Amino acid sequence: MGDPGMTNPKLKTQLWEYGRRRRTDGPYADNLEVDALVVGGGFGGVFCFWSLRKEGLKTVIFEAGTDLGGTWRWNCYPGAMVDSEVPEYQLSIPETWKTYNWPSNYPTYKELRDYFDHCDKVLDIKSQTAFESVVVEAKFNTDEGRWYVKTADGRTAKAKYLVIAAGFAAKRYVPDWPGIEKFKGIVHHSSFWPDEEISVQGKKCAIIGTGASGVQITQAWGPTAGELKVFQRTPNLTVPMRLRALTAEEQWASKKWYPELFDLRERCFGGFLYGFSEKGLFEDTPEERERFFEKLWSDGGFRYWLGNYKDYLFNAKANRIVYDFWAKKQRARLTDPKLQDILTPLEPPHPWGVKRPCLEYRYLEQFNRPNVDVVNIKNNPIVAFDETGILLQDGTHYDFDLICIATGFDITTGGMTAMGLHNVNGETTLDQEWKKSAVTYLGTTVPGYPNMFHLYGPQGPTLLSNGPTSVEIQGRWITDAIVQIERQGIKYINPTDAASREWKNKINHLSDISLFPTTKSTYMGGSMPGKAFEQVNYAGGMYNYHQDIRKALPNFDGFHIFEAGAANGFADEEDQEFDGWATAAASLGSMKKGSGSEAGGSITFDDDELVDGEMDINGDEGEEEQEEEEEEEEERDDSDSDDDSVASPTAHPDDMAASEQSDAESQDSGDEEEAAKREAFFAAEDPGEKATSKARSFQQFALSRPILRALGSLSFVSPTPIQARTIPVALQGLDVVGSAVTGSGKTAAFLLPILERLLYRPRKVPTTRVAILMPTRELAVQCHNVAIALAQFTDITFAILVGGFSLREQEAVLKKRPDVVIATPGRFIDHMRNSASFTIENIEILVLDEADRMLETGFEDELDEILKTIPKSRQTMLFSATMTSSVDKLVRVGMNKPVRLSVDAKKATTTGLVQEFVRLRPGREEMRLATLCLLCKDVFKDRVIVFFRQKKDAHRVRILFGLLGLKAGELHGSMTQGQRIQAVDAFRDGQTSHLLATDLASRGLDIKNVQSVINYEAPQTHEIYVHRVGRTARAGRSGRSCTIAAEPDRKIVKAVVKSARQTGAKIAPRTLDAKAVDAMQEKIEELLPEIEEILEEEKEEKQLAQVEQELTKSENLVKHEAEIMSRPKRTWFETESDKKEAKRKAVMELNGVKPKTPGKKLSNKDKKRLDARRERKEGQAGGLSKRALKKNKNADGAAVKREKFKLRLWNCKSLKRKA
Repeated sequence: MGDPGMTNPKLKTQLWEYGRRRRTDGPYADNLEVDALVVGGGFGGVFCFWSLRKEGLKTVIFEAGTDLGGTWRWNCYPGAMVDSEVPEYQLSIPETWKTYNWPSNYPTYKELRDYFDHCDKVLDIKSQTAFESVVVEAKFNTDEGRWYVKTADGRTAKAKYLVIAAGFAAKRYVPDWPGIEKFKGIVHHSSFWPDEEISVQGKKCAIIGTGASGVQITQAWGPTAGELKVFQRTPNLTVPMRLRALTAEEQWASKKWYPELFDLRERCFGGFLYGFSEKGLFEDTPEERERFFEKLWSDGGFRYWLGNYKDYLFNAKANRIVYDFWAKKQRARLTDPKLQDILTPLEPPHPWGVKRPCLEYRYLEQFNRPNVDVVNIKNNPIVAFDETGILLQDGTHYDFDLICIATGFDITTGGMTAMGLHNVNGETTLDQEWKKSAVTYLGTTVPGYPNMFHLYGPQGPTLLSNGPTSVEIQGRWITDAIVQIERQGIKYINPTDAASREWKNKINHLSDISLFPTTKSTYMGGSMPGKAFEQVNYAGGMYNYHQDIRKALPNFDGFHIFEAGAANGFADEEDQEFDGWATAAASLGSMKKGSGSEAGGSITFDDDELVDGEMDINGDEGEEEQEEEEEEEEERDDSDSDDDSVASPTAHPDDMAASEQSDAESQDSGDEEEAAKREAFFAAEDPGEKATSKARSFQQFALSRPILRALGSLSFVSPTPIQARTIPVALQGLDVVGSAVTGSGKTAAFLLPILERLLYRPRKVPTTRVAILMPTRELAVQCHNVAIALAQFTDITFAILVGGFSLREQEAVLKKRPDVVIATPGRFIDHMRNSASFTIENIEILVLDEADRMLETGFEDELDEILKTIPKSRQTMLFSATMTSSVDKLVRVGMNKPVRLSVDAKKATTTGLVQEFVRLRPGREEMRLATLCLLCKDVFKDRVIVFFRQKKDAHRVRILFGLLGLKAGELHGSMTQGQRIQAVDAFRDGQTSHLLATDLASRGLDIKNVQSVINYEAPQTHEIYVHRVGRTARAGRSGRSCTIAAEPDRKIVKAVVKSARQTGAKIAPRTLDAKAVDAMQEKIEELLPEIEEILEEEKEEKQLAQVEQELTKSENLVKHEAEIMSRPKRTWFETESDKKEAKRKAVMELNGVKPKTPGKKLSNKDKKRLDARRERKEGQAGGLSKRALKKNKNADGAAVKREKFKLRLWNCKSLKRKA
């Protein structure tokens, strides 16, 4: 960048000097019209462009440089590199990091340019980017609700949304030195350095400034320059970088943890993977402080700055101790006492840490060289330039061949004030308004500038944070705000003056309580002449910032809202009934019935319907309709073998009492007596544990060093609420009943105390001491992986016992007496009964995880057997998302004075989730499959989970998706364990875009960054709905769900809308073009014969595989008869039919339906139902059954295949008989 040819000696200081026109088409077109215009092509610009485009908005980037990269296209000075470490210094977009490896932990500018080229390769950014486009003016038209943006080369662009991602260092600062234009040598600002290398060999060189650029250029020029003078006003309190090369192997091995690392960095103060110590400096002895300082120093990076004692930026005495240690370490690197006093003085020039320290790796050592010197200009400043060099105030003159001006930038605000932004009142510009003081709302918007957003700028975490972390938090908020504006039909928003003042007061308060205001620094507005001395950064940390800005959505608290006159672009104008539903959560307005298009539309209800009454769909709801619903329910029960949906647990009395106080107050004396019994049964939580439950670091639990080391390697810093409450209780050996939702971290909550107890009380003779029971194979595998990671620095051994894997291999592992067994209840009992090497007499700890789900899936008898068999002296820990009556019964039977811990008890969707509904009107129900296909092809294209009630539906749709060219996988109970793992891994790795699943995937599975969830049918209960849609919009991210709802689904839609209105969640309609749906339906009908053919072939292959398996068994029996017959006969706890019956009864009981007693006299209603079903089966009511029709339809086409299959089957049976 910079001066391309080195023939023009002019010192460039303004971006507009680089503006030129490349083309006249695409993003370079005159009078360009877009939805969103992003200014800046660095981290913030790329992320916002990607997220806005993903939401369907036409978006273009204007970048002043010649390529993507922002500051890393401009900053190509010698030695330029970033001061933040990877992997945290990169975008969390999976496509970018999964296929890219860094050469070093602190990338150079060349490596960062390569990274941005890679981002373009996988995200396609440059095709919609206009380079060398410098914005010089922007005005907002209130009538049109559009920004008119002009560039330096005369182009104009019109956009509804203006997103400024110019960063904090977009405007360079060069002091007004007289005579600088006379200098005949080479002179450049560090940020406008040319790409071509400039040799310093044998030359007299000067560097003015010792900020980050000055430090890095000194490191690069010191060894080779003929003579180097560094002009310093204030010493840079540098800290060691600890630069090292990275191998591809170590990065590939750690990438599986990247999603967790990206989540963690948003919870740490500075957006890195570490935070301040939980201790104050004076809580430690001098010796302990010294050890702590040495550890931070040896680890390097910003740890000595942002990982130090929590009070050193607030307490001047503590800060001085931090500075003294720094001075001791750094002075030892200099050989000249004079240099020590200039570069590392004993008296601090300012409190340590109130200026961003520069990371260096050989900076101070350069001054030990004879050719390098420092010139102190604090009291003897530069007064002028001449043809040969620099003149100081005392008359000293220095001659130079090459001068680098490293005087920094008009920090944080300068990039925005230089764009010619005009206030909506037309009277002032942003530059004029901010001369006295910068004013924003939330650090993302500015009052008087409607629909304008900015990120990594003033009054955000900016200079106190890791750049990519900050821009992603702000970028997601900006995207969600824009999506809400579109969905709610808003013309534009404008922050209120009152809200902006309140935000500024918050910024000032967070700063005033610290030592920041004691120093004139970049945090306090920089050293620009005439610039206000004020805090321009949010100093409360990343997590608090994220929480603060999220409060404004979805209702736009603190904004003036200007409504649009026409319907928004997310709904058909013909279907006005959507408007009420789309804004239900935001405005709490009433929802009225209306007409809509035939293919789609929302389901809208009156307020009374939503809260109290039953809905009238097509006339009165009489007894006949109720009977039909009951028949449908029974039919669902009959198809249980194909149903993977979960039951709807009845709420536990404790939870109901906690959530509805009015009900509690009206309880009768019997309820009070029951409550007293319950209180007597459960042990009280110790006050000491309650205090520890507020722990903000795992260090506070006094865990063993190997466990803390493992936590550190996984970058786990702060415990979640359930971990903070469970660990201290469990470490005492007490029984625990934990109520926490899926994803709350309860796996580590029980694993950490288990590992600690195993380390604390080791056994000399190997034996199994811990049993952990999980409801599904997937959860067991997941728990096993976490356990191995947490125990990686110990010799604790594990075994996993689940279906789908070899029994013999599991028995071989059990012979080694593993310390911990992780199993599903059925397989655990199988080994308990049949594996001679597996003993349970020494089990000390039993964990029942997801207990409610184990009961839902019919494991009640197995759990009862296990609880009776395992020694009663054990410690039992039970965790459940819902405390149902069945779980309560399990607690009472199998636990001794448990401590009850409840976290995240209420079930609600996250605020970052937009819940959409597509209505299938009467007569259009058969369009459900076509609607799904259209949604997946045109709207929800990537990282989508589609939920089905029936396994066969998921499988058929997977075949259809394949024929339509969609990459999809399936996940349900009819698959083998290997197939399930393969499907989940393929979806995680991006090999498949859609995962077609039953409710097996709705709870517990750890699938990160799911963008959307689609419900093929509305689930049976609101709780199941919450679990399903909860797969997306996790960890503060945004996400979407879409439910295809027909008339019978009104009840569940009512429940969702009612919950949304209570919690402020976002509800939106989704309409599809009727013609497009019909066209898709025709295409599906054309593919039906091919689908049936594939299904028939799969069925034949399955039968053939079964026969071949039987043949193999027979051959083995003949070959190894003596060995096989000598084995003890294997016994089973339940047959397959017993398991199905147990599951059916569990589902009925949990849903409040009493199982019918055999031999009981049927009621007239039951008789009617059975007669109707019998008639349907016999083809006397409504013609032949669907199964009969399908057989007739495919009979002719499959005749030849059947004959071939019979021949293969006969051959196999013949071989079997011979064997």
